Amino acid sequence: MKSGTSYDIVKIKDLLPPISELMARHGHETRRVGTAMFMRCPFHEEKSPSCQIDDTLGKFHCFGCGKGGDAFDYWQNARGLNFQDSLAELAGIAGVGPEFHGQGRNYVKPAPRIKQTEKSPDPLTGPTLAMWRAACDSLASDPKEIARIAKWRGIEPAAITFAARLGLMGSYDYWGTRREAFLVEMPSAIGLVPVSVHCRLAPRSRGNETSDKASWRFDPSKCGSWPFLIGDPAAADHIFLLEGQWDALALVSIMGWHLKERWPRIAVIGLRGSTSGAKLLLHEINPAAQLFAIADADGAGARWFEEDGLLDILHTRVKHLHAFWPTTSKCDLNDLVKSGELDRPTLLAFLQPLMIQRPKPRPPTFIAWCKEHTADPDPIGRAATYVRHDKGKPTGRRPLRSWEGHWRKCQVPADLHADLCLLWEHYRATC
Repeated sequence: MKSGTSYDIVKIKDLLPPISELMARHGHETRRVGTAMFMRCPFHEEKSPSCQIDDTLGKFHCFGCGKGGDAFDYWQNARGLNFQDSLAELAGIAGVGPEFHGQGRNYVKPAPRIKQTEKSPDPLTGPTLAMWRAACDSLASDPKEIARIAKWRGIEPAAITFAARLGLMGSYDYWGTRREAFLVEMPSAIGLVPVSVHCRLAPRSRGNETSDKASWRFDPSKCGSWPFLIGDPAAADHIFLLEGQWDALALVSIMGWHLKERWPRIAVIGLRGSTSGAKLLLHEINPAAQLFAIADADGAGARWFEEDGLLDILHTRVKHLHAFWPTTSKCDLNDLVKSGELDRPTLLAFLQPLMIQRPKPRPPTFIAWCKEHTADPDPIGRAATYVRHDKGKPTGRRPLRSWEGHWRKCQVPADLHADLCLLWEHYRATC
């Protein structure tokens, strides 16, 4: 078994500087009011300080927006990181290195899973769901906003419109500002149910005070990182697993699936956050499907390939699995598409030899098809009944000329012969 790493969280908490000092590193000034310290909340815009900091307890709480927690909560949200990356950065600040575990008996790398105590979020209903549907309609009917997003992400405008009309992407009002947002859904006994909205906050915007990195927020917040789904993995022949909503949309865009009259038997999944992979395993997945996993060229993508990691588990859930980790300066599939390093012909040439197509069912013979249509109204039903009861008819899969020769030999009436020819054409068009 591969070696692993872990951190002593209690030790990190003991050696971290006061939480007010951590906030000061991001340029937030504190102000003492009596025995308490206050500052302007880093997670929403305000004129007067309403965020209280308690260095003794190592906690903060904003009376304006309700955000609060300890140093780990602050660092993770302020930096837009997942918990593991946030923990690693705080360990560096505290001067605590990771502990290395070798192949001893006491170390077993746990498979990604959801804590048993985690409470499932409530589904979106009533006004909240209506607000999200209005956000999707707003985006679908706004060509300027669609063009802006399409140019920024390098995605076809029609793919953005497609996602909006499906109710998966919208122009959402969050903290008084319109923002790009995606729907969060989770599986239930009645299928997928909407539980939250994933809003993108640009750098230095309301709710994201950092100047160099965009971040994401859930609304309602207690949702967790459920995967972003396009299509049904329980019924798909081919499943594509990527990191993030933009990668999922970029793949749909470059493959042109959004332009088809009917969505093919394909599911596109965009993971988001550190727990998204574990929550993917709660979804029903077609065991006969072929899965293509395209990771980001970063540390999070590398973790997919660890022993007993996400790909090892998925390999036991599907019939075929192909996994790719781009070795390029570009980080993810959306970057590759936007930069022009990856186009549709290149991707098709790469994927098509690997994609196992489901064999098409053989159509019924003309005789078997006629047996199913004897109850049809005239003239189809009358002609099908004649074929069914004709004892000297040809057998097997014969061309039309064989049937026409047989009908001439039987000297069928002209009107019946015309009906029989019409029946044959109907069979060809149907099968």
